[in-house]
Amino acid sequence: MLNKIFKRRKKEQVLPPEPGNHVKNMFNTVSTLIEMIVSNTIGVHLLFHKDGVLFPLLHKNLAGEVDSTVRIYLSHGIFGFPILEQRPIIINNFYHDLKVIKYYKNPPEIGSISAIPLGEMGVLVVEKGKYSGFDENEIKFIKKLSEIMRNFLSISMEFEQREKEAEKFHLLYNLSTELISTVDRNTVIKRCLNALERIFAPDVAAFLGTKHNHPFSTDDSTENFHLKGSIIEWMFNHPGLTFKNDMENSGFFRHWENRETASLMGHSGKHGVLWIEWEHKKEIDEIEKDIFKFTYTLFSLSLNNIEYYEKIETLSVRDGLTGLYNHRMFHEYMDMEIQKGQSFGLLFIDIDHFKKINDTYGHPFGDKVIRGIAEILKDNGEKAFRYGGEEFALIVEGEKDKIIRVAEKLREDVEKKIFKKGNELINVTVSIGVSLYPEDGVTRDVLIKTADMALYSAKDKGRNRVVIYQEEV
Repeated sequence: MLNKIFKRRKKEQVLPPEPGNHVKNMFNTVSTLIEMIVSNTIGVHLLFHKDGVLFPLLHKNLAGEVDSTVRIYLSHGIFGFPILEQRPIIINNFYHDLKVIKYYKNPPEIGSISAIPLGEMGVLVVEKGKYSGFDENEIKFIKKLSEIMRNFLSISMEFEQREKEAEKFHLLYNLSTELISTVDRNTVIKRCLNALERIFAPDVAAFLGTKHNHPFSTDDSTENFHLKGSIIEWMFNHPGLTFKNDMENSGFFRHWENRETASLMGHSGKHGVLWIEWEHKKEIDEIEKDIFKFTYTLFSLSLNNIEYYEKIETLSVRDGLTGLYNHRMFHEYMDMEIQKGQSFGLLFIDIDHFKKINDTYGHPFGDKVIRGIAEILKDNGEKAFRYGGEEFALIVEGEKDKIIRVAEKLREDVEKKIFKKGNELINVTVSIGVSLYPEDGVTRDVLIKTADMALYSAKDKGRNRVVIYQEEV
């Protein structure tokens, strides 16, 4: 079973926040004031609270080395109490085992400690040296500073959140200008995935198109991708936004071998599935959903634009009815063949009695005949052209014997083909005129003229035949 190849998920990790400059500056001011007012201060610490875990975020300590990587759970030690009870804890004559001060690698000698809650956001910790206790005025001062700091943190965190959101929308704006100016499909996909990485900071961003077996990805894991039975396969059949905050019990196989996916957000539509994922569990908020939906809209519009551009480009070189190269491309290919300087033949093919076919069976049936003969031409060579009306051209590289074989086979294939009109079975024939390079001409105009003369000779001699210019004209 596919799900057996995935490793057991590691214990979920709550990642610490990154303090902004506003928070750092405020903390430096507060810690400096505390040092000035509270005697024998040896340490001031800001423990930030997130998802039941305290992170030693900022420090100003005069003794002891701090371990900023430690995690302090609310249920352990003395620092959970201020958050859980929303009350300060003041311990004078501190006699606890210093190991309870988990953020120190080598705890200094602490005489007293105070931990003041900053609402739900964290704890302000102040430490005094050995044989020093907090007096009443110092406690009032620390509490007052904590209240100011709590209000500032609330405003600052809101401000920083708005700054991050503004940056995301700025990235979206840049993405929109980049995508609008791009008509290469792979470039659009790459730019969109890179933008998703910068906006959401996922562990991987990927896109699987409707015609692709493996996704485009921001890393090298595409060979370990499994579609069948995965949530990505499900998303193909359920267009729109999909998000999973916890893939552990999602009901789907994860889609990577040797990669764990905890949370996922994606969007599917006519072009395929665009998604991002995180190795650790993440709560996806409404703003993130809106930004992702808007990103997908930009991405989808860009792919629509590319499809439109490709159709326009195709129409500029292809005939709309048959899909063969058009008259303009015929002239370009002729020039390229002549520049090569190697032997080739030019075949002009004309449907016999085509006007009668149109008059008898109608123009829609006439178009059907043209398309049918075009398919035979495609089977006989890549360089096939609709020259105009019921007339076609074919460039065949090689010597005379090969060119004649191709021309005769083409004539026979058309003669054998049966077209149906109701219950009536109808056969058509073609006349073919051939000119050879360099025997019949070394310029485009001369080769066209000689092939055209050979074609009219085939008509005059009874149609349904091949005429070589140098032999019979």
